Amino acid sequence: MLLAAGQGSRFGQPKALVQLGGQTLAERGISLLRAGGAEPVIVVTGAIQVSLPGVITVHNPNWLTGMGSSFRAGLATLPADSAAVVIALVAQPLIGPAAVLRPIEA
Repeated sequence: MLLAAGQGSRFGQPKALVQLGGQTLAERGISLLRAGGAEPVIVVTGAIQVSLPGVITVHNPNWLTGMGSSFRAGLATLPADSAAVVIALVAQPLIGPAAVLRPIEA
């Protein structure tokens, strides 16, 4: 699950849309989760609605209340047969796939 609801006040635009290396932070986060073996990928938006192919997108209308509400919104969309969830933050684009793979393998 990629938490991408933040306003990005320090970035000057919503975090999900910030560009790094030719990709938005949302695209990088999705790639990270997939490369680490997470499936399905859920993206929780808030400050701006982002639609990206091949993911489950959920908009958190309460995003201003903090990350906890985004986490709850994402959990509510998990498939019923999900045994666990890996959480990634859109504002941590340099995390590698191994950080996703380790908890999945555990």
